[in-house]
Amino acid sequence: MESLKRTPDLSATKEFELKDGTKISVRPITARTMMQAANAKDISDIERGFRIMAAKLLVNGQPIVYDDLMDRFTDVELTFIGEKIGEEGEKKD
Repeated sequence: MESLKRTPDLSATKEFELKDGTKISVRPITARTMMQAANAKDISDIERGFRIMAAKLLVNGQPIVYDDLMDRFTDVELTFIGEKIGEEGEKKD
């Protein structure tokens, strides 16, 4: 089957800063990335959510992975980031 000649728009949809000046951008992810996390049966639902969250983030313009999210942010920062991502999902066009 011929593949589609289409590239999804993965540009940032929201940007904000943490108190220390760290710039966070939220972007959409591909369906494949989301499904890979969803199908990982060896991890908890919470970890799946954090893996998807990490995939959606750019920190100071750079993509991050789950370990970066867990080891480089405090619990307060992680909660703040999650709230900002949640606000993005609540928007209606």
